[in-house]
Amino acid sequence: MNVSTRNLNRFVVFILSFLLIVFASACQMQQKGRKPAPDWSRGLPVGVFVRGDIDLVVEPDGALTYFVWLTEDEEGYSQVQYEVLDETAVSQTSHLLDIPATQIRYPRLVLSNNDAIHLLWSTREENERNWDLWYGQLDEDGNFQGEPIRLAASEDGVMSYDVVSDGAGGLFVVWDKGADDMIAGVQIGADGTNLQPEQDLAAGASPSIQVDETGSLYMTWLSGNDVTYAQWPDGELETAVPTIITTFPDNTSGRLDGPELGVAGEWGYILWSFYYSSGLEAGSAVSEYVAFPLDEPQLTIPQQITISSAEEQTYVDYMGVYNLTKLAPPSGVRGNTNFIREPKATTGRGNELAVALTMSQDFRLNAFVQVATALFKDGNYIGYQIAGKTEAFSQKPILATDDNGDLYMAWRDGGRGTLAYYALTTDFGS
Repeated sequence: MNVSTRNLNRFVVFILSFLLIVFASACQMQQKGRKPAPDWSRGLPVGVFVRGDIDLVVEPDGALTYFVWLTEDEEGYSQVQYEVLDETAVSQTSHLLDIPATQIRYPRLVLSNNDAIHLLWSTREENERNWDLWYGQLDEDGNFQGEPIRLAASEDGVMSYDVVSDGAGGLFVVWDKGADDMIAGVQIGADGTNLQPEQDLAAGASPSIQVDETGSLYMTWLSGNDVTYAQWPDGELETAVPTIITTFPDNTSGRLDGPELGVAGEWGYILWSFYYSSGLEAGSAVSEYVAFPLDEPQLTIPQQITISSAEEQTYVDYMGVYNLTKLAPPSGVRGNTNFIREPKATTGRGNELAVALTMSQDFRLNAFVQVATALFKDGNYIGYQIAGKTEAFSQKPILATDDNGDLYMAWRDGGRGTLAYYALTTDFGS
């Protein structure tokens, strides 16, 4: 064998070895996570090539879970993936939605009561700056029923929006119009028709909206540095009568996630986090909340959400409205991890509220950002349970619950968040 042939063989062996390593690494990234806690399943990989936030909704009996997330085509244009899993996490439907836009963000889902699914999303044209807001109805297979409707034009400069079920198969949608610093909203019925025309509700940005079991409507938003709150007991949108709940300091240098509104029983909760990327606090994140009686909103001192960073958590018995058997008590500031971020509330159940968030947890000699669930009751933070362990960077969790009290969580995973993961607390999951 001559020298050139020997070198060629070595090169081929090197390439094959490299490809095997890459393939093995890719397979490892998509494996199930480890068992995180007594009641949560191992994290299940349900999607790849994720390029934006994930949303999910669950049927009241837990029979089907619906997902959407952003992905991209070969040219880098945005697409929305639609996925349906049954109660055993087996895929029933999986395809791209027919949305003719090159740039899409923030797809959101709301269940209707007529075998339809409400879908919202924001788009903009290539090389354009401003975003608009769209609404459409899907059947369970993810096919559009009728033509989508544009709720807000790009001239409004839609910065963010929020959506919540109205409890009767329809939904409320609120969005901030960056063009004139105004929050607007509409109510859409189960059949997709407007029940209330667009209303200007308040000056401000970053709205978050909730409906309680009686049909009363609540919203929080930012007005400058003020975290502001309003309620509509009759469940009809109109100009808000705002109450300032808390105020962020002028010198806050962190990146804000929130504010996020949660409602359970007679209590309202507003949650947020600050992530610090520079200075002495670089790489840390702090999550806080305020709690107040819904009918007596008032200026309130924020409280910190604390979670232990320990690899092995100390759990105690839990007896409440969710399908959980154990809960770790709040760790206190001394044992608290220095990274708790992205609180996201689900619909309150009775007098308890479940909130998804991310936190840094020790694992041997390393630490990984994982997902967790924090529980609140009667105005107090009562504990948490780790919801995912993937040995990767977890981010942007979203949480849902069903009529049985089971919890369902989806999140982005991996260094760039390109994987979609899913975990649940049902009998199948545990």
